[in-house]
Parts: sequence; C-alpha cells; structure tokens
Amino acid sequence: MGIIKHGIWGPFRGRTGGVIGTFWKGRNVMKEIHGIVYNPNTPAQQEQRLKYKLAKSFNALNKELIRIGFSGFAGSATPDNHALRYNIKNAVCGEFPNLVVDLNRAKLSMGYLENIQASVVDSTVSSSIEIHWIDNTGVGRARPNDQILISIIDVACTEAYKPTAMIKRKDQQCTIELPKTWSGKQAIVLGFAIADNVYAKAGSLNEVSDSAVYGEVIIK
Repeated sequence: MGIIKHGIWGPFRGRTGGVIGTFWKGRNVMKEIHGIVYNPNTPAQQEQRLKYKLAKSFNALNKELIRIGFSGFAGSATPDNHALRYNIKNAVCGEFPNLVVDLNRAKLSMGYLENIQASVVDSTVSSSIEIHWIDNTGVGRARPNDQILISIIDVACTEAYKPTAMIKRKDQQCTIELPKTWSGKQAIVLGFAIADNVYAKAGSLNEVSDSAVYGEVIIK
C-alpha cells in the first residue's frame, strides 16, 4: 500500500497501482513494477539469445575495426551497439538452433565513402595472401590516400587476423603475411575504406565506407 502525504500529485512511498514510490538521495522517485515472466526461456527467447551470442562473437573478433567502422553515426549509441544491432538482424542466418554468422552479410563498417573496387584475393606463397584492386580515386568521395582496413576471417568464424601495415587506396595491391598456423585455412577477407584524416573515430558517415567481401581464399 502506498502512503500519499502531499496530495494526489505529490511524492509518495510504497506501492500504488503499477508503480512504487520511494525517496533516493533526497529525490522523489517512481519505479514501474514489471510483470512477472512465467516462462523466461521460450524457443523465441532462446533463438534471440543465440543470435546475440553469435553476433557478439563476430564483433569481438573484429572489435578494433568495428569501433572505427561504425563510429560515424550521430547519437549516443556506441559503435559496438550499432554493429551488434546490424549483425544480429542481417548476418545471423539459418533455422534455430542451427544458426551461423554469414560472413558475406556481416558488416565491419557502415558509411557513404566509396570502398575499393574489383578486388581479387589470391594465395601463392605459404601463409600469405595478395589483394589486388582498382584505384577508384575520384569516384564520389574517394581519395588516393584513403586507408584500407582489412580483416581476414576463417570461415568457421573463430579467428581473425587484422594487418597493421598502412594500406592506401592508391596502392592497388598489398601482400599480407599471416602466422604459420593460418596455412591451409579457408578464409574470407572483409575490408573497408576510411578517409586519410581518420585515426580512431570517424567524424561522420562520409569518412567511412560500408565494408565488403574482398574475396575468399584457401591460404597456401
């Protein structure tokens, strides 16, 4: 039972209807009473938890890139939250409980900058890959010194390798040496472009591209 001492519009203590009145740090606070969940583990809830777990795992593999790639959005939501929301909705596929992350649909970034074009991925030397692309400088906002950020992800989505060397749009090619343990793995290469003035955070969506699959390869 709630006790109202200051009239119907005043502060109160205790429960009345669907709210509880209390005093906290000298302030009058009302809290909503949430309904009782009689079955907190329905199939739909299990499916949503698994989608969350899979998307969270993908994001964790690529957290350094995602925090740049989804940083161009305005508002208070973090890059991690933007990426998690997108990948839960779009990248987790299949019929429950056989859900997987489809790396062809997953995103490391979102924005309006142009990505590189016509990428080709190959592996001719042990534990390394080569990527070739067309320099599309001048298309839209694309500039020659835009940086290209890359993640090489094994198709099982359990491991990712992110090269730290500076790669620019104008380079048109790069060779990435991987740890010896990657030899024989099948991998998908995801990447995106950022404006050359971006360091840890994009100022807007104009400074980062949507990520794209650059290619799939069996590493020699």
